[in-house]
Amino acid sequence: MRVMFTINSGPDDPKQAVALKEKLEALMSEFGLEGTTRGDEYSKRASYSGSYRSSAKED
Repeated sequence: MRVMFTINSGPDDPKQAVALKEKLEALMSEFGLEGTTRGDEYSKRASYSGSYRSSAKED
């Protein structure tokens, strides 16, 4: 299985994007997926992208 996501907060509330990123990372771990999330939080926006997949031995 492969999961990819992109989060862009816009100027509304970057803290919500950070919270969502953390929840998605926990969910990926819960499903045993390995990968990374990259991005940053700035004063007026946040932007993240993640790519996760099951390990090759499970495919």
